[in-house]
Amino acid sequence: MKRNCIVMILPPKPLIDELAELTRKLNSRYNTHKALGLRPHITIKSLGEIDRKAYVNVLLETIDLAEELNQFTLDIEGKRFYGSIESIPGVYLSVKKGPKLVSLHKSILDVLGKYDDGRDRSFKEGDNWNPHLSIVVDDINEESLERSKNDLRDVEFSYSFPVDEITLYSHGHLKLPHYFHIGLGF
Repeated sequence: MKRNCIVMILPPKPLIDELAELTRKLNSRYNTHKALGLRPHITIKSLGEIDRKAYVNVLLETIDLAEELNQFTLDIEGKRFYGSIESIPGVYLSVKKGPKLVSLHKSILDVLGKYDDGRDRSFKEGDNWNPHLSIVVDDINEESLERSKNDLRDVEFSYSFPVDEITLYSHGHLKLPHYFHIGLGF
């Protein structure tokens, strides 16, 4: 059995609450019901589908990696963008591509590269990586995306927060936690 996984950073509760309210409004207007199933998050890397053994190995290596990292500040720049990231349509907020975030991303790519099963999962995206905070993902059509631009044109987000943990999110049939939080530098 396989499980879809994402290495992510979850924003602090006040920002999650604010973004959840925005997501609910978009849901009611554009019927993006699937968007409510995944918390607003900053994607470090989507792993795609992996089997239980690879998931456990990635989890263990991510824990080892987290031990070596220190807390850092993440900045949401407030620019919105629409369209597709890795062919997934959605509404996203730009995240400042700071050196600690880039280093974390590259370290996660090194871990994931060990478990590449031959499929192209863009493990070598390097400088093309576009850090983003996902708000509505995978459940909005192009027409609704265009309409949401007008609805959101006056919405501004500018937010900085300390990152002290990363999260391995997964869903599927492996009977493992959906959100596994890993503290940095513990």
